[in-house]
Amino acid sequence: MFRGSELTRLVGGLMMMAVLLLLFFRLRDPNMWTWFVAHRPAAAPARADGGKGPPDVKTSSASKLPDHRQEDAQRAADEAGTDQDPGEAREAAMEFQAVTDGSLELQREEMVPYDRIVRWVQNQSFDALMRRARSDLLFRQLYQSPDKYRGKLVALNLNVRQVLDAGKNDNGVQLWEVVGWTRESKAWLYWTIVVDLPQGMPTGPDVSEKARFVGYFFKLQGYHEAGAKPNEPPLKAPLLIGRLQWEPVAAAAPGEATSEATWGMLLVAAAGAAIGLRLAYLVLVRKPRRKSELAAGHHPRMSLPVEAWLDDRSHLANDGDSRLVGRREPNDEGRTGGDGQPRDGGPPTGPLDEP
Repeated sequence: MFRGSELTRLVGGLMMMAVLLLLFFRLRDPNMWTWFVAHRPAAAPARADGGKGPPDVKTSSASKLPDHRQEDAQRAADEAGTDQDPGEAREAAMEFQAVTDGSLELQREEMVPYDRIVRWVQNQSFDALMRRARSDLLFRQLYQSPDKYRGKLVALNLNVRQVLDAGKNDNGVQLWEVVGWTRESKAWLYWTIVVDLPQGMPTGPDVSEKARFVGYFFKLQGYHEAGAKPNEPPLKAPLLIGRLQWEPVAAAAPGEATSEATWGMLLVAAAGAAIGLRLAYLVLVRKPRRKSELAAGHHPRMSLPVEAWLDDRSHLANDGDSRLVGRREPNDEGRTGGDGQPRDGGPPTGPLDEP
């Protein structure tokens, strides 16, 4: 078993290892380092005519009309080819009846409404979609009532963990598969199909980015989580089709950066406190105790002080002869019998008879 000092060192070492592990897992998150970067708003994409922001082709031809006619033309252009067009909405409602929730792959009959929603997204900008989207819908609402919210516009703050090339649809539109979770859904994933991925956004099976998504809820997509057994039923994630607005690390909010910095400082302070307590124990407790033991005149391995040990052995000394210390003198019974005769043929010990 461990002695007191060894057990204390073992516990102190384990505590420091635990603190280092916490620091490692916290610092490996890329979002942890946002507080090193100054807050800079993301630059708007440049237009072909030298302006900022996406070109608005629908309003260019109507800008020469009077104000009231210009508003009517803009409204008609926005509604054409989207869910705001009554004819489009009726046809989509009929096509949604062929959608199956929970399947692992899109069925052939589902591709017709799928392509319709992609076309709706193409015909609208991110801001136009965001103005009409709902941001109060919860994960469980989409999960429990998919038919009720199918085709509805939803806005999400996504923690993106995967961005993969989804290929092109039948109309040649490049699509991207973006998977992530929100603060409300936590470990439950959202599966999104994105039109026009933001330029410069990282892609791959393992990313860590933040983005604002807006799009139409289509169905519950089935999927198997990593490490799932072959016979396990698939999990379900809401599948939405829309647009993404990337929020790079440089554009992180000051409040989030302050929070990350606070966590980092707390972890560093905890590690420093653990190491400081260990050093204080060694300096203030261990050394004074050893000095007091030496001053008392005993060694940790001895059960008695030196003086007590010497006093206990001093009565064995014989007339100051150090060679006799610790030796026992045999008694008379050990050398003679009861009649005074020597044992084993030794010399007599009693008084000699007169001749």
